[in-house]
Amino acid sequence: MIVDISFRLIGDNIPTDHGYVLYSGLSTLLPILHNVDWLAVHPISGLPTGNGTLRLTKNSRLRLRLQSERLSEVIPLAGKRLALFNTHKESRIRLGVPEVYALKPSDKLYSRCVVIKISDAEKNTVAPTREMFITAIRKKLQEQNISGDVWIDDKPDHQGHELSRRIIHIKGQKIVGYSVQIGGLSVEDSIKLQEIGVGGRQKMCCGVFVPVRERG
Repeated sequence: MIVDISFRLIGDNIPTDHGYVLYSGLSTLLPILHNVDWLAVHPISGLPTGNGTLRLTKNSRLRLRLQSERLSEVIPLAGKRLALFNTHKESRIRLGVPEVYALKPSDKLYSRCVVIKISDAEKNTVAPTREMFITAIRKKLQEQNISGDVWIDDKPDHQGHELSRRIIHIKGQKIVGYSVQIGGLSVEDSIKLQEIGVGGRQKMCCGVFVPVRERG
């Protein structure tokens, strides 16, 4: 059974682009987490400060998605101080007492950032686009026998940039992703999609889906 374990966070600010540094910090605290294939990490929600950081709120949580039989391996994170290092400064947060939640079905699921492999023919022609991502995600869903409607917002911001486009940094590399919503899901497909996610870097806050009402 796949579940979410949620730790309350105590601290001030964390990097907005925190996927890589968060997983690195968790792996430092619990070396067993390094290169495991059974863990997905949710992005942490907070209030944007405008300078590349998020201010934690009373609702900010570290949420990990994993098999229920693995819970005992991450429970030791409770009470620990977690260091997040980026190029600018170090952020330190403390993890509170965890709570465990079963996955809930919803006909609409959302992921803040999906990164997915684009075919070499497309990738070498132009930078990955919204349309390329939609096609690649549909293919992944078909491979898993999941039926759903893939939607990526194409609205621009005031500078003309796509609101749904994400740039994440991993080991000095810039990786393009998109925020994605998948609707029209059956109960079975909704749970399956939450269990397996879409695309890579799921330990670094990518490709993890939640019901739209829970999006942070």
